[in-house]
Amino acid sequence: MTMHSYSSSTLYIAVRIFEDVVRIIKDTVDNLQLIALAAIWIAIKRDSITYIIPTTQKVADYSNGVFTDADVRKCKAEILAAIKFDLAYADPSFILFSPITPSSDSS
Repeated sequence: MTMHSYSSSTLYIAVRIFEDVVRIIKDTVDNLQLIALAAIWIAIKRDSITYIIPTTQKVADYSNGVFTDADVRKCKAEILAAIKFDLAYADPSFILFSPITPSSDSS
């Protein structure tokens, strides 16, 4: 089963969520795939203006039966609690189009 094509900014947000969770929750080694699935689902829901949000069962199906929809829902709740529902990540294009000014220390 393949996932849909999501924008690079949505995937970037999913990776940022994943990184934050791994940094915050130390005991994540056994659940990396589940965390990645839940992170992409959260990112898709965050950017839902342009996407049809898949159901938890559909997200669980991406794992080819390894995880259930209950696993995905529980992990999503744990991720959101760990990051304190802070989904305010800057879009990567923001960095590209931001004016760069030299610091006052550069001489």
